[in-house]
Amino acid sequence: MPVDKLSIFRGTRKGKDGNYNEDDGAAEIEENIRKRLEDYSPEEQNDLEVRNKIFEEVVGQDGHGWALCMGTGIRPAPKRARVSSSSDKNLEVEIAQIREEAEEERNRHKEELEQVFNKSKEYVNEMLRRAGLSIPDDVIDTSIQP
Repeated sequence: MPVDKLSIFRGTRKGKDGNYNEDDGAAEIEENIRKRLEDYSPEEQNDLEVRNKIFEEVVGQDGHGWALCMGTGIRPAPKRARVSSSSDKNLEVEIAQIREEAEEERNRHKEELEQVFNKSKEYVNEMLRRAGLSIPDDVIDTSIQP
């Protein structure tokens, strides 16, 4: 199960006595985090994306080539990889629309290809007729495969 940055921050900034250090600003950051969490329902407070969003609003975003609270050597994930469950429906709808558009485009191209094939066939038959030649229809495969 993925761990959110807010939990990592809390786990690494809380002292043995359970309190946050006043000197390094951790107590103030924790207070801001608590206030922001209160704006969400209990279910949303446990959502990975919500928790990371709150963390980034209070502490800051990942920098160029480094990820907050992750130690050295860890690089931030690409932004496109961060997809919430709430936007899954939007993605499914968008994917369905793209597939439908692709199918329409495919059918349009197939029709255009059939038209070009038929015109070419008519042209060849006309040239053969002018030359006094003909090819029986059963010799020419007129089926077009997608």
